[in-house]
Amino acid sequence: MRRDVEDTRSEISSRFDNVVEVLTIAFGEGAHVLVFKTVTELYKEYSQRAGFTFGESLRDQIIQLRESGYRPSKAK
Repeated sequence: MRRDVEDTRSEISSRFDNVVEVLTIAFGEGAHVLVFKTVTELYKEYSQRAGFTFGESLRDQIIQLRESGYRPSKAK
């Protein structure tokens, strides 16, 4: 089971482009707002400060978070 969770997490950045594409088809340019909010919440889950702006590459932020080796914080 643990390996399945790790495999799923490692797929996040690799599947990010696919998710953004689907959201863009469904919601147009408004998809960027959804993706930005999601990435911001992901940073919160990992107890990291989201030090990026709305116009920056969100895919790069996902990759950076993944490569940093942080794990999500425990639920309170």
